[in-house]
Amino acid sequence: MQAIIFVHTSSFIPKYLLRSLESARVFNPEMPILLITDLPSSAFKHLNVETISLDLLETEGHKEFLRIYTHFSKNKVKHERFCFSRWFYINECIRQRKITQCVHLDSDCMLFSPIVSFFDRFGSSNMAVSREGSPHCSFITGSLDKLTDLIVASFKNPEFFGWVKAERLNLSDMTLITEYIEKYDGGIVYTDMPLGGIIDCNINCSDGFQMRFNRKRVYWKNEEGMRIPYLKCIDDGSLQRALALHYQGGHSKRWSSRFNRYSHTKWPMFLRKTIAIPVTLFYNIFQSHRLKPFR
Repeated sequence: MQAIIFVHTSSFIPKYLLRSLESARVFNPEMPILLITDLPSSAFKHLNVETISLDLLETEGHKEFLRIYTHFSKNKVKHERFCFSRWFYINECIRQRKITQCVHLDSDCMLFSPIVSFFDRFGSSNMAVSREGSPHCSFITGSLDKLTDLIVASFKNPEFFGWVKAERLNLSDMTLITEYIEKYDGGIVYTDMPLGGIIDCNINCSDGFQMRFNRKRVYWKNEEGMRIPYLKCIDDGSLQRALALHYQGGHSKRWSSRFNRYSHTKWPMFLRKTIAIPVTLFYNIFQSHRLKPFR
């Protein structure tokens, strides 16, 4: 079984989460999308997203991690600790649902591509992540037992904390994901791999692409009734298709939008041709004008 997995906890439903879920659904209409959360399930039924309660994925390994967690980050304790916790939740979800391959997306990462084709490129790698161990759009094959074991073992190891202090690290899950990949052969970094497009690491960083308003300038094209993002290379001016955009940071999340609209209603064919398709095209044209500053 393949699936797309989001993990999110909060006291309210942010718009950027709904936009990310909708974009993933539009480009993967038949793929199971699972949201691990403490939010009410009724809020996501219109996107055909299944919610799974955090409590149903609790494990002894995660409880042990919570007992031994030590904070070495400039971020808030609750945020950073949950960044580690999500891997225990995802791993237990993989086990319970018998998922063989999945994509994990951050709540502020918008997907603009089907995920099926990616796994052939990554082979049998347990994890495929972006540069510096960023897992905002990570591809997982099989269990994450080794990663969760490494997380627990690291927080039990005094030598690990000595290294963190000596290097003055801002300790995050990216630190241990990088170690997992480099030292334990746990996966690969896909940043420089030919993927048929660009998986954006951070909308606020150039990465060799044109910037505007302190973030990557996005060029939108209408293709087969959908709005597709492109990024312009600084060197040669060529446009590269963006497979995902990561709206990291509170100020950037406001720039995400409903670039493509998903309808859960199954239209009869004659109505699709006469009503649904024209309405979708009109909406996309409206969005093109509304987002003119990006063009």
